[in-house]
Amino acid sequence: MKYKNILFKLLFLITFGLASFTFAQPAVPILLSPHQYTTGVSISPTFVWDSAATAVQWQLEISTDSTFTTVNFTSLVLHDTIYTYSGLLSPGTKYWWRVDAGNVSSVFSAYSSPFGFTTNYLPVASGLNITGSLSVGSTLTANYTYFDADGDLQGASTFQWYRASDAIGTGSTAIPGATSNTYTLVHADSSFFISFKVTPVALTGSSPGAPVTLAAYSGPITGFVVSTPTVPVLGYPADSTWRMPDSLTFTWSNPGNQDSSFEIQITQDPTFYSVEIDSAGITDTSYTVIHSLLLGGSAYDHYYWRVQGRNSKGRSTLTSPHIFNVTINRVK
Repeated sequence: MKYKNILFKLLFLITFGLASFTFAQPAVPILLSPHQYTTGVSISPTFVWDSAATAVQWQLEISTDSTFTTVNFTSLVLHDTIYTYSGLLSPGTKYWWRVDAGNVSSVFSAYSSPFGFTTNYLPVASGLNITGSLSVGSTLTANYTYFDADGDLQGASTFQWYRASDAIGTGSTAIPGATSNTYTLVHADSSFFISFKVTPVALTGSSPGAPVTLAAYSGPITGFVVSTPTVPVLGYPADSTWRMPDSLTFTWSNPGNQDSSFEIQITQDPTFYSVEIDSAGITDTSYTVIHSLLLGGSAYDHYYWRVQGRNSKGRSTLTSPHIFNVTINRVK
């Protein structure tokens, strides 16, 4: 009987002693990150707090109200002292967060004192305007002011140009392929009005910002204005090119985009007093000659070529000639 009483007392002490330990309320967690008054916090933030004795589970609350009268988010029971919010908080908004701790018997501590933080602001585009001549063939530039309250640098902001029938944007349609910060007006734009939309993108932080469209459309766009022809720029064959094939394609560029046709001259005479090939009315910036240099000359003779631009305003100055020679393949 004596041993039974001892055993009973021992079991009583073990049972209620362990129960007393099990149901001990954990200490209030200590919040670590984001710290009080932190700004520029990600809209999908990661929260970190310190553990407490006997704590094995936690609950996190997020609110835009420092008193937590309204709670925007309450986590499920967490079993770690770090948690990444899987949703998206509102950019540029003040939030508070707090955590309580629970033991194995789900006895929870009081909530920690809340920490306040502000999420990263979205970038903003303002002051939109267009510069450039409103005539076909001219290049327009989209201008605007980029701002990010957190100081995040601008990344690859995106653009879209629009064409409408009047200055207020009636019948506005997106121009296919016009997605850079510049746009060169084409004949289809004649008599229409032009605007653009920019979506600001930050290099870091929350992004993109809200797209903004220039409300006042620019126009009407006038037709192509013809100017004096510009001097072409010779391309291939380059000056002092040797051992060219005797069938080749001559190329040049039209830098002013004003020339509507071209004349090419090819000769063995450096003064161009006599010209073996003189072809005008070329509407492309290339000219191919098949066995062109079977002109009675010898292999490796020097040849010269030059080009002139033309349009309704007249003729450009002839280019300075390029010199080359060829390997003549005689036809047997």
